Amino acid sequence: FFSSRRRHTRSLCDWSSDVCSPDLEQIAQLGQRPRQQALRAVIRRLCRGHWRSAAWLAQQLNLDPHKLVERHLSQMVKTGILERRFPATPTHSDQAYREVAGLGSLFGPPEKA
Repeated sequence: FFSSRRRHTRSLCDWSSDVCSPDLEQIAQLGQRPRQQALRAVIRRLCRGHWRSAAWLAQQLNLDPHKLVERHLSQMVKTGILERRFPATPTHSDQAYREVAGLGSLFGPPEKA
């Protein structure tokens, strides 16, 4: 149900090129009320090697962006899983998140190329 909407969208975060089939499958498997561990694993994957805004992530995951930041992204930054693009200004209007480089072996199996 995501592909047709994404195919026609052009923005700085072009969904058609940024989200691949395995990511879409993981998102679909989360369901309406995902468990924290499963949701955070998908967030990590989406943020791997890319800066992602809370709004972009929330739209992908069908969640409220403010709650996503409050309940997940901020905690993932505190625990060193994600980093902020503007660390000194958490509420920066262009704030984005990405996975801290080299965490694959600490928090899960390495990604296949």
